[in-house]
Amino acid sequence: MRWCDCAKRLDQFSRNLKGNLDQGPQTQPPGAKKRPDIPVGRRPHSEVDDGPATVVPDARLALAGGRAVVARTRRGADRCRLELACEHGAEHQHGGDAGDGEADRGGEHDGCAGDQHGEDGEEDGADTLHFDLPFLQEAMWGPILFIARPNLWALAACGKARHKERMNRTPHHHPLRLRRSVLSVPAINAKALAKSVTLDCDVVLFDLEDSVLPEKKAEARAALVAHFATLDRASGREHVIRINPLDGPDGVLDLEAVLDCMPDAVVLPKVSELQDVLVVADWLSEAGADDDRDWGPRLWAMIETAAGLLNLAAIAETGRTEGGRLDCFVVGLNDLRKETGIADVPGRPYLTPLLLQVVVAARAFGLDVVDAVFNDFADTESLEAECRQGRQMGFDGKMLIHPAQIDAANAAYGVTEAEAAEALAVVAAFAAPDNAGKAVVTIAGRMVEKLHADQASRLLAKVDLINERKRTA
Repeated sequence: MRWCDCAKRLDQFSRNLKGNLDQGPQTQPPGAKKRPDIPVGRRPHSEVDDGPATVVPDARLALAGGRAVVARTRRGADRCRLELACEHGAEHQHGGDAGDGEADRGGEHDGCAGDQHGEDGEEDGADTLHFDLPFLQEAMWGPILFIARPNLWALAACGKARHKERMNRTPHHHPLRLRRSVLSVPAINAKALAKSVTLDCDVVLFDLEDSVLPEKKAEARAALVAHFATLDRASGREHVIRINPLDGPDGVLDLEAVLDCMPDAVVLPKVSELQDVLVVADWLSEAGADDDRDWGPRLWAMIETAAGLLNLAAIAETGRTEGGRLDCFVVGLNDLRKETGIADVPGRPYLTPLLLQVVVAARAFGLDVVDAVFNDFADTESLEAECRQGRQMGFDGKMLIHPAQIDAANAAYGVTEAEAAEALAVVAAFAAPDNAGKAVVTIAGRMVEKLHADQASRLLAKVDLINERKRTA
C-alpha cells in the first residue's frame, strides 16, 4: 500500500471514530452487571495482549491539559479495541499486565465489545471505544485530530520522498572491476597454476571443488597455498578460490586454506539460500580475515540450483550494503541443467528466462554477474556468439574453462572504439556550460538523459581499467 493511501485510510478511520463518539456513551441493558472502572494506567488481563503500550509525547497536547497519549491495540478473534488514556496532572504508570478485572467470572471480564452478559463472560455487540477518562471524549478529541491529520500527510510525503531517493540511488555499491574473462584453473594441476600467471584473463579462479577428486583435496590445498605465496598481486587481475560446500568434509578445510592465501574473493558453490552466504561471511570475520585488508576476501555466489533461482533476491540482498562481502553472481548451467532437466540447445532458448532473472536480481542489489561456461572450447564461432548474447543480456563477463577462450570473452565484454567515442560525447555534452543544470540534452538529434551520462562515465572508467591492465600485463 502506498503511503498516501495509508494516510487517507487512517484519516477516514479517525472521522468514523469521531462520529461514534458524538453518539454519546453506550448504555447497558437492564439487569446487566456493571463493568468495573479501570483506573488510568491499568487494564484488565488479556490473553491476546499485543504487548506494552506505545507512549507518544507531544508538547501540543497541552491544549487538552495532558502531557502524553498512550495508545494500545488489543486484538480478539473478531473484534478490536482501542484504548486511549491521558496523563492529567499526576504521574501514571502505563503498560502493566496485571489489572483489576477478573477473567472468566460471570460477566466481569472487560472485553473488546463493550457490554457483557451471562455467567461465562461472553462478549457481544459491535466494536466500540472505551475511554477511561470522561473528559477525554470532548476535551482531547479535537486536539488529537488536529495533531494527527497533518502528521499523517507529512508521513505520506516522507515515505514518497524516501521511495524516490531509493529509485534514484545508483545500484553499484562496489568498486568497478574488470571481470570480462574468468578462467577456471584446477588447483591440483601444477602446470596450469604456473601458466595462469602469464595469461591475459581478468580473473583466475582456482578451483578446489569439481575439478579435484576427493582423495586429492588435501594435496590441492597445499599446492594452492604454495602458489599464493609466490603470486604477484600487482598484476591487476583478481585471484579467487572456489571452495567445496560447507556441508561436506572439505568446506571448512578450504576456508582455513583461504586464510593462508587471502585471495580477492571466495567463490561459494551451489548457493541455495542467503544463509549459505552469511555463514561464510561470519566465519571469515570471526577468523580475522578482515585484519590485513578492508573487508578481507569478498564473496561470489554460484547460482546453479533450482532453489538458488527461487531465492535470488534474498541472496543478492546480502551484498546491498556498502562494503558487503557479496559482490558477484556466477551462473553454473551444467549443474542447473542436471537438476532441472532443461535441454542443452544451441542459443540457450529455454535457459534465457532464467539467465535474465539472475541478471535482474544482481543489478537490483548492485552486484556483478558472470555468465556460465561454454563447454566446447574448440568451437570458437559458437563461443563468440554466446559471449555476444551474454553481453546483450547484461552480463559483465564469462566463466571460461580453457585459455583459448580468453580472447573471445575479452573482446565481447570489452569496449569498442565507437562505444568509447559515444560515451565521451555524452559526458562532454553534460559538462558543457550551456547544459549546466539540465536533465536532458540533445546530441546529434537524439535525446540523452542524465542517466545516460552516468552510464557513459562508468563505461569510460571501464576503458581506463582495460588500459591499465594492458600496461601491467
